[in-house]
Amino acid sequence: MVGFKMRFFKLALLISALMLLVSGCVYFNTFYLAKKNFNEAENKREKIGAEEAVGGSSGQYQAAIEKSLKVITEHPDSKYVDDALYIIGKSYYHLGDFSKAERKFRELLAAYPESGYYDRSLFYLGKCRLKMEEYILARQSFIQVDSITDNKKWKAEAQYMIGEIEFNEGNFEEAVSYFTSYLEKFADARMAPKVQFKIGEAYDSLENYEASKDAYLKVDNYDPSDSLYFESQFNAGESYYAIEMIDSGYAIFEELSNNEKYYSSAGLIRLKLAEALEIKGDLESAIEEYSKITEEFQRSDPAARAFYRMGEIYMLEMDDLETAKIMYDSSKATNRRSEVYQQAVERSANISKLSQFRQAASAEDLEKAAQSQFQLAELFVFELENPDTAMQEFKVVIDSFPESEYAPKAHLARGFIYDKHLGMTDSSRAEYRKVLEKYPSSDEVEQAAAELDINLENTDMDYAGHRYKKAEKLMFSDTYVDSAMVILQSIIDEFPNSKYAPKAAYAKAWLMEKHVVPEEWDPEDSTSVPDSTIIIAYQNVADEFAGTPFGDSALVKLGKKVTAKPRAPQQQPEDDLPPEDTALAEPGEDNGTRDAVIVGQDTILANEISTLIDTLHVVDGKPLKEGDFEYPPSAYYSRFEGYVGFMVKIDFLGKPTDWRLLQPSGIKEIDEEAVEALRYTEFDVGEIPPEYIDRWQFYRIKVELPPEIKGRQ
Repeated sequence: MVGFKMRFFKLALLISALMLLVSGCVYFNTFYLAKKNFNEAENKREKIGAEEAVGGSSGQYQAAIEKSLKVITEHPDSKYVDDALYIIGKSYYHLGDFSKAERKFRELLAAYPESGYYDRSLFYLGKCRLKMEEYILARQSFIQVDSITDNKKWKAEAQYMIGEIEFNEGNFEEAVSYFTSYLEKFADARMAPKVQFKIGEAYDSLENYEASKDAYLKVDNYDPSDSLYFESQFNAGESYYAIEMIDSGYAIFEELSNNEKYYSSAGLIRLKLAEALEIKGDLESAIEEYSKITEEFQRSDPAARAFYRMGEIYMLEMDDLETAKIMYDSSKATNRRSEVYQQAVERSANISKLSQFRQAASAEDLEKAAQSQFQLAELFVFELENPDTAMQEFKVVIDSFPESEYAPKAHLARGFIYDKHLGMTDSSRAEYRKVLEKYPSSDEVEQAAAELDINLENTDMDYAGHRYKKAEKLMFSDTYVDSAMVILQSIIDEFPNSKYAPKAAYAKAWLMEKHVVPEEWDPEDSTSVPDSTIIIAYQNVADEFAGTPFGDSALVKLGKKVTAKPRAPQQQPEDDLPPEDTALAEPGEDNGTRDAVIVGQDTILANEISTLIDTLHVVDGKPLKEGDFEYPPSAYYSRFEGYVGFMVKIDFLGKPTDWRLLQPSGIKEIDEEAVEALRYTEFDVGEIPPEYIDRWQFYRIKVELPPEIKGRQ
């Protein structure tokens, strides 16, 4: 009996051991497959030196994640959990999912402070934060890596990353300091040639081309790759051009052109060789070289650039606009994916406008002719970059149309050119003084006085703005309402073309509503009918100043719908089709969706947008950090001022994570710039109710013309 029990006990132990062995084999096999997939993905990626997953490595990274998650969930007490967490975090990083990667690295650091992966996890945590533009947190991670690790590689790369953060934040001098310190400590590190190159880029950003030239040339001291050597030498050549050491730059580009390794970049190198001739003023030889490039590199980006450069020479140097237009048209037809494509389109269109403006400038309607002549002059200064010709054209406005509203504007414009383009301060001030002397009743006296540092309150000049300010002081006193209304009416009668005329008309109607309305009319009661005098006053504003903000406000007061003024369609030559990858409407597609936005699975049409806005929480208050909005020079002619409205999601850090353009300006360049400004805006989450975090809200970006342009309206 005892023998039987012993045999049974041994059998049970054997079965248990077998079960543990099988379980252990399954568990180890899962981790083995995770690591195998991860290592193969890493090898493929590192072989070509890429940060992101390439080729079949994406699938292998995904497989590594799945197997590692299985290890963690099914065997949470195993010795491979920290390995699995690291594999998951790094796989997500190279797949571009930085938020998931960041969470896994934080989990590993918190749970396994003694892990062999601690240093590198902290390093990749910093890289994830850097990718997500969380610069403060990223800097903290890298500083911690630098302070705790004994691994020279991680210490070196942490130093480099701190420099990268300074660079990305625009602190270029600090970036140079970090990069230089890195090279002093880790001159033999793998990153050294790239770090030296970044020093050159930082100096470029500081427009210190003497220093950038030296920095780029030093890249060769660190045994760079062929591609980095080419890029650093190319940039050094450009820096030489920037400091007018043309022969030295030419020598660099000539050496690159003779190196067979860089044959694929021959077109770009040849462009730089031709540019040297252009800078030296040998325009005929430059044109000849550019022409050769268009023949030898047909349909390529260098060919498109060569045509564009010839257009610039003919337009800016030779004043041959007809030939210039041919060159710009050839540029845009040569390669629609070239970086100069849009510039060529705009140059060609602007030259076409010249003939239209010149024809309109000879019209019998003097005011229309003056306007066209003024627009012609503006075109030269803002779009065609020819301030000398612009000065002549503005002089034509002054001499030919001295009584028009555009004459004082032309004096302001000439003052602006003298100051900003020609550096002739005395001549600039003389033009501004002419506005005060010859056109003391114009709106432009305000801008001219501001440029001359003159306080108009201390003068006896009578102009619309001065009268409006007087009326404004009286408007909110019951005793002087009648006097205010008399002054406002005088603005309407005597300054009908002033920007203050619609403002005065609306203010007068508003005063009538507040002070002349019969007592029995209750503005809060929708069934009550106002006195017809009020209706007529607002209707006059809406009719006489239609399309202005004050005309629109009057329509709202009357309970009428404000409709946007239709824009004249831009004529497009038949051969000027969009690039091939532009999304085009399919036959039969409902064009009513063109002004729509897509939210989730829903398409919101233009006529439903105003209703949608009313349902959204409005982000009030000033953001912690406003993204910079720079008014695009190509949109100056639109004269658009107002707001661009967005539907936006804001996370708990105050950063926009998603957005839709709900209220566009109608001008492509302005809308694109507004989107860029929104991307870099940071909101105060303390001012946003918690229930609206990560939910759709409404936010507007204010768009204003630059003061120097606004003053010349």
